[in-house]
Amino acid sequence: FADGGTAAAILCLAAVGSALTLIVASVLNADEANGALIRNGIIGALLTITSGIALVVAFGLVGAALGRLISQGIMGLLNVRSANRRVEHLVTAGWMVRIGLAATAGALVTEAMGWWMPGGLPALMLSLIAGGVAYCLAAVILLPLADEERKRLLILLKDRPAMIRQAASWLLTVGRAG
Repeated sequence: FADGGTAAAILCLAAVGSALTLIVASVLNADEANGALIRNGIIGALLTITSGIALVVAFGLVGAALGRLISQGIMGLLNVRSANRRVEHLVTAGWMVRIGLAATAGALVTEAMGWWMPGGLPALMLSLIAGGVAYCLAAVILLPLADEERKRLLILLKDRPAMIRQAASWLLTVGRAG
């Protein structure tokens, strides 16, 4: 598990590309732009295979994570570009920078925890959880919700277990728009 923390940190960053794709896919589907999704998906698959093979040979587990970061990042950007062509200013550069900063915070915490707590799978899992919490906090602070959005989310959470409701309520309060 020596390279596990670094690979996990890199995969935290790669998740930004996946998140971008998930966000804009519904817009592209609604606008009947599935051709763009298919084209971008094929490009992403080819990039995943080629960068994965090339980087795994050179860097092992970390190379596999780097390949994923490259392919997911490019695919996310292609999907954002396709969606922004359909709906102007759907995803702004400022929003993408803030998401990138939140992902970087999560990745750095994951990596730091991996170095601070050496030792096997439990340490790796704890570093992933800490990185996820850091990402959530950074995202909530960097991307505050409007009061109306916050109220809608709290209504959606009303039937969830108490622990989830309390954690979500706290997170929604931390990022309160000023």
